[in-house]
Amino acid sequence: MIWLAGMIAWASLVATVFVYNHLPATLPIHFGTDGAVSVANKSIVWVCTGLPVVLWLLFFLKVRPLSFSSLKTSFSQAMQAGMLAVVGFLIALAWALIAYALGFHINMNFVVKFAVGCLFLIVGAVIPRIEPNPSFGLRYPWIMHDNVAWKKTHRLGGWGLSLIGLAALGLAFIDAQWSIVAFMVMIFGFLTLTSVYSWRVHTKEKTQPKR
Repeated sequence: MIWLAGMIAWASLVATVFVYNHLPATLPIHFGTDGAVSVANKSIVWVCTGLPVVLWLLFFLKVRPLSFSSLKTSFSQAMQAGMLAVVGFLIALAWALIAYALGFHINMNFVVKFAVGCLFLIVGAVIPRIEPNPSFGLRYPWIMHDNVAWKKTHRLGGWGLSLIGLAALGLAFIDAQWSIVAFMVMIFGFLTLTSVYSWRVHTKEKTQPKR
């Protein structure tokens, strides 16, 4: 999967070369629920399509050796699936913006919420298999060296992200300001719940007598 993510990222960047001269002078970068659209110089497209390549290179050089050194192949597969999901998410948003700029009728608020929902569902499915690492997961300091707390936290986190992903898919069909607020509240609640839960598990493990 890591090679597939790289191929997609590089193909997206190369394709940008062919559409760049056809883009208008400005590119939309923010869509408000009130219909307002913020724009920037079209050169911002290189950031949009270049970022997935940069992330893929960082993963390939830094995280891939770590995940492949693990004896558990599920860890490596989970890391690669997570990387593919993030790359796919960024590319989908970048090309939705390009298509919008080229005159295609696209509801960007729907696209963003739907893409976020899909991303959260995929990440929620893979993070329970993630082992402690320096780059990916719920990296609360107190669980980085506590395997029990790490596993339990990421098991809960997987369910939480999946539920938020499902909610985001539903919110994609609601074009209202409160849908964004609702999503942010869910994220805040998720981070609060997982941080408190991870701390409680960690402190419980520390106070239990070692056998």
